[in-house]
Amino acid sequence: MITCHIDIDIEPAPSCYRIQPDVVRRVMERLLHCLGLAERELSLRFVSESEIQQLNFQYRNRNQPTDVLSFPQQEWDSPLCLGDDIESVSFPYPQPLGDIVISLEQAEKNAKDIGHGLDRETCFLLIHSLLHLCGHDHELPKEEAAMCEQQQQLLRILQEQDPVPWLNMVTRKEDSA
Repeated sequence: MITCHIDIDIEPAPSCYRIQPDVVRRVMERLLHCLGLAERELSLRFVSESEIQQLNFQYRNRNQPTDVLSFPQQEWDSPLCLGDDIESVSFPYPQPLGDIVISLEQAEKNAKDIGHGLDRETCFLLIHSLLHLCGHDHELPKEEAAMCEQQQQLLRILQEQDPVPWLNMVTRKEDSA
């Protein structure tokens, strides 16, 4: 049986953050398994605010920082949802799902605005971006409602674990001392 392959690049992230790649990997593996995508490959990169702004301008023509960017490598007939029956085709290696880029500086700003921890916000961004890789979008109200429902379901699945799997996944270095 093929298992997922998750490439996590933490080097471009600002040095003030402590990222636990094993925790990130476990969270992503759980999410991929929940979506029936356990035999997929994805790349996850943590970058600075300036780097994500450059990528946002290059690929979306928006010259401002954002919290997360998703670059799908697969097209779906319709967005993949929890419980969907995905046809299994046997491949000798994991099939590419896409790339995720996260700005921890923007994630931290979101977390402060919302009033929860950076690790929980990072987990939310992982879920959000993974759903983009699965064909979800939020341009139209109907699409946004469907995507929000999927995000909440995945968060509930993760929250049922004790302790929650994202605990201390990403912290500020001075917070983790």
